[in-house]
Amino acid sequence: MNNLPPPSAFTIDQNDPNKWPKWRKKFENYIIASDLNSKTIQQQRAILLHIIGDSALEIYNTFGFEENAQSPTIKDILDKYDQYFRPFKNTIYKRYIFFTCEQKLNQTFDDFVTEIKSKAEDCEFENIKDSLIRDRIVLGCRDTTLREKYLQNPDLTLSLAINQGQAAEASQKQLRNIEKDSIDAIRKNSNERYKPTTSLKNSYTSNPVRANFNKSIRCSKCNMAHDFGKCPAYGKECYKCRQPNHFANCCKNRAIRCIQEIEEEKDNLLIIDSIMVGQVLRKPWKELIYIQGHPVDIKLDTGADVNILPEI
Repeated sequence: MNNLPPPSAFTIDQNDPNKWPKWRKKFENYIIASDLNSKTIQQQRAILLHIIGDSALEIYNTFGFEENAQSPTIKDILDKYDQYFRPFKNTIYKRYIFFTCEQKLNQTFDDFVTEIKSKAEDCEFENIKDSLIRDRIVLGCRDTTLREKYLQNPDLTLSLAINQGQAAEASQKQLRNIEKDSIDAIRKNSNERYKPTTSLKNSYTSNPVRANFNKSIRCSKCNMAHDFGKCPAYGKECYKCRQPNHFANCCKNRAIRCIQEIEEEKDNLLIIDSIMVGQVLRKPWKELIYIQGHPVDIKLDTGADVNILPEI
């Protein structure tokens, strides 16, 4: 036990006013663990001044102690450091910090309780410290459901509030894990359900009817069956309409190619063998019709793309 390492040397940090109280707490624990009280006061004082560090030792030299066999004691020295590092203690402001403490985002419940207890140390609450810490836990926790549960119990104690908060946080974490596992299982089942198996792929490709399904459909550009993207009419020019990427037998552009006129002496018949129109420029054929006294613009459609009427 005598080989227990002492706390590291104290360094002054103006941005951390709680650094000295923390170091003193560590040293007091070291006193108990190393049985330092079994030594003489001079030995205790020498050990303290040896491990406290150079910067703190310079401060000690300004205290003006007259060292002898019985004084100053370790407690006298530590109390003098308390006065040096905390010359003015504003209890009102410390309590303000305590009463405005709230659980931060992503801060665990245990860390929140530890922070509240730490802030309560300098508030001098005396006998009501536990009840005020309990109230700060109730009012400062982020879980509104837990707060409602707290308020429903008029006999709530500090220990019960801590136990319920820890249980609530643990149950929420377990619930999130269960929901995550359920979602992962559903996604896995969905992927397996809609993912084609090897046997299904083989049956599809090995079935000649399915394998040649696309080849049984005639292409509208060449009027032949072929694999996708292998149309022989691609890049060719139709001799009827002079447009690319289709053969003449699939041409949808209508052009007037020939009119065969057969004259018979008796009947004077005009026979039109075929009419092909390259481009039809037309406006919708509409008429204004009154339906129950209301004018309605009606589109008239005979169903034919080209109508031929005699001049007579």
